Amino acid sequence: MNGTGNTRGHPQELCAALDSMHSLAGDNTQIEYFLKIDDDDQPTIETYERLKSILPIKALITPRGNGYLDFHHWVNELSTWCTGDWIFLWNDDAKMLQEGWMAYVSGAAIDAATPWHGCDDICMLIAQTVGR
Repeated sequence: MNGTGNTRGHPQELCAALDSMHSLAGDNTQIEYFLKIDDDDQPTIETYERLKSILPIKALITPRGNGYLDFHHWVNELSTWCTGDWIFLWNDDAKMLQEGWMAYVSGAAIDAATPWHGCDDICMLIAQTVGR
């Protein structure tokens, strides 16, 4: 599984988000981390440089661009680096709370006998929809 995420100016939140994913995964040896960092975000670049020594992490460091309007561009670029079977999009303001979350997400994502919407690949965006 590859965790990709966008971050800007929140190195402490980034570290907390990565720690929650890494420490609660169950088998964190199966996770790679990829970040999109703006080239003018020096605190996050410095944090990334420190994280490289303790996590399997890479970063795409580019000009800021149009933020989430360019989301598809940097996700496509980061995806070319991935070696895993899944890409899990994540932000620096999110945290995993469940121990063994990786097994839970993998098990809930797809039943091989009945692919989701008849497709072997799945885009799994999980969000609360109550009240919509």
